[in-house]
Amino acid sequence: LGSVKVSDQSDLRKDIDGIVDSFEDAGISLTKSGGGGTLLNILFKGDATQAEESIDGFMSKIEELKSKYDDEDSIDIIDSILNQASKSLQENQKVLDDYQDNYKTFLQMDMMSQGTGEGSVADAFNKYTEAVERYNEALSGGDTDNINKMRSDFASISSEVDEMLSKGDNDKFATLFDDVTEQLSAAGVKMFDFQEALSGVAGDTNQFSGLSDGIKNTSDELKGLKLDAVDVLDALITEGKQAGENEIWSLAEAWGLSAESSKEDIQTFIDVLVQAGIVSGEVASSIEIASKSFDTYSSSVQKAQENLDILKSVISESVSGAGLSADNLKSFREMFGDDAEKALEKTANGYHLNRKALSELQVQMDQMSKTEYLTALSDQYTELQNIEAQIAAAEILGQDTSGLEASRNGILDNISSLQD
Repeated sequence: LGSVKVSDQSDLRKDIDGIVDSFEDAGISLTKSGGGGTLLNILFKGDATQAEESIDGFMSKIEELKSKYDDEDSIDIIDSILNQASKSLQENQKVLDDYQDNYKTFLQMDMMSQGTGEGSVADAFNKYTEAVERYNEALSGGDTDNINKMRSDFASISSEVDEMLSKGDNDKFATLFDDVTEQLSAAGVKMFDFQEALSGVAGDTNQFSGLSDGIKNTSDELKGLKLDAVDVLDALITEGKQAGENEIWSLAEAWGLSAESSKEDIQTFIDVLVQAGIVSGEVASSIEIASKSFDTYSSSVQKAQENLDILKSVISESVSGAGLSADNLKSFREMFGDDAEKALEKTANGYHLNRKALSELQVQMDQMSKTEYLTALSDQYTELQNIEAQIAAAEILGQDTSGLEASRNGILDNISSLQD
């Protein structure tokens, strides 16, 4: 994943060592060589199919160091590691693109060559594939008895497969079985299992069996409070002591939610509670409600982050002897349009940046971003006023306001996000 020079005694070196050590089990290590400034060779050793997860995780931790260090030398070292690791990921993807399908074809041929009779790996593979297909069909059909039967059959065959793959060198075929496992509707299985746990009939093959007693008791308490889906949403996305909040979060955590969960995951969890009859009503589409201006500004924030990465590369090249590469020169001109030429100086050694002119362009870009932000924020407040007027009118008429209130909460979230 690259080589960098960092002093043994520096805080950055200690941080890098700590991160590498934490990824030892994921195949990442370092070797040391060199004299005064120690040269670190950061390595990944493992299966190409495991590399992306390991290297992505490692890069995320290295990226976090940028918030800790602000000196140019440290940032250069961190960027060097990230750049080299990124190149390694690209090379690894090429390995997968070139060989992964061929390798799986080879495995299938090898599996078939060992025979297809009763007790063979090929026979187990076919039975496992059929079990997954029948389980998915049962989940789609919704018949509880059939789902239970197919789940039991799948668990039985899975156990046989695990035992077979543990024999001899059969573990090399695991990747073929993993591909079949990925076809199983994990979301459907989870939803059915959780509904069973909510009703208190979770058996040993239910993934929530160890938590089933607590889930059942908590669901009974929550059901007695007669809450609706909007109440559940409020408890999950706002901080405050609301009716049923402890029970809601207890079930949410059993389901797998956390404070960082996406709105889609929250919606799915609420749907399960509604379908199980634990709470009434529905959140409608309030979770997806967001104004166009908020989406537009979110996109421009993302674009600004991309531009910042390009600008770092441009500045780095500008101070080098060779000047800007053709790709970065093109990206810089696309970023600033016709004004880009103000900051570009053509020399005998290629294009370089005029720092003063660049600063002026950045001020100009900041003003444009500020205008976009204020426009987006203004749109949110306008929309908020409209919905509050609708709520007031609905209350006078005695109409249900839960959907409007959920929409208002969505807009308040947008405002908070914009301010952040």
